[in-house]
Amino acid sequence: MHRLCKSKNGKRHSKKCQSLLGNLKQIDAAGWSVYGIACNCSLNTTYSSSDHQPTGNESEVVTNCGHPNTEIVFSGRRQKTFVPLEHKKSEYQLKIEQQTYRQWKAVMELGFRFLKIKFKRKVYIQPLDDFPNFIKDFVFKSSTTNFFQMLKAFMESFFLGMEVQVLPPVDTVRDKWQTRSRFHNITGKKQLLVTDVYKQLRKYTPRDGYCILGIIWTDLYPREDLNFVLGEASQGDCSGVMSFGRFEPKSYQEGISTDIEKVDAALLWKMIKVMSHETCHMFGLAHCLFYECAMNESKSVKEALSQPLFLCPVCLRKLQRVVGFSIQERYKKLLDYLEMLGSEFPSVEFEDSVQWLKSMLEYLDR
Repeated sequence: MHRLCKSKNGKRHSKKCQSLLGNLKQIDAAGWSVYGIACNCSLNTTYSSSDHQPTGNESEVVTNCGHPNTEIVFSGRRQKTFVPLEHKKSEYQLKIEQQTYRQWKAVMELGFRFLKIKFKRKVYIQPLDDFPNFIKDFVFKSSTTNFFQMLKAFMESFFLGMEVQVLPPVDTVRDKWQTRSRFHNITGKKQLLVTDVYKQLRKYTPRDGYCILGIIWTDLYPREDLNFVLGEASQGDCSGVMSFGRFEPKSYQEGISTDIEKVDAALLWKMIKVMSHETCHMFGLAHCLFYECAMNESKSVKEALSQPLFLCPVCLRKLQRVVGFSIQERYKKLLDYLEMLGSEFPSVEFEDSVQWLKSMLEYLDR
């Protein structure tokens, strides 16, 4: 067993690893280096009986994932690998909301998702309706890659092992989609009800597709009493949709806020963050309550874009199990992609992500 999972209470740590990460017997050294960190989370058992006697209905709650070995030295400086998430949720809330590997696997098996993905190895990107010319005409200077092909390349790196294809645009008006819409009372801008969109979208999934992600220029909202959402996905429908997030009511200022008018680093960061998050939901991953992670929940665009691009050990384990990839190969693919993106669109976010990947690859090569 990896050194991070050893302790005087070896049986207890084995139980943690099983609950959080599943059976790790077939995991390689790189996997142990990453997943072993999470084996040190604090695990509490809650009982259904008042006398704390086992009844078969007890559950496990992870209350703390802090560990001194989450720091590594890279090029003479210290860098965090995975930062434990700080929150003020009660143990009862954690019991209801957090998703261990064991809980994720049960949901996936119930929906026959493992069987489906065995035969359907494609993720489809579906552009919806029209886009401004600066999106349609965009081409990277260093290649002939257009905007949607750029997103495809990212998805092939993030979900390494899945084939990703971009479908021809769908005209939702011509196809008579029944989607509710509104004009927001603060921004005055049109929004579409996100659930209506992804439920229509699932009908467009090709027979060989595991899931489909729609991309639309018009902003979205989740329900009548809520303002705005960047995207949303349904595991049950294996469909999701995301927008460009043009006018968030929370940050909107009349006469000051402007529409998106060009492809820049901020837009690209937003797009890859949202599309990876929503696609992970279609692979069964719930919001993460263990570490600072790509699957953390957010309450605003600012919060969503400040969160990491990468998955924590618990969420990475789920994705690796269902997709199947080498952790090192995936990190190398993501590094190549982000270095390419950052060379043409320099930003702090891309640079920090590149440095994090270099740190992890150095750590895994030891």
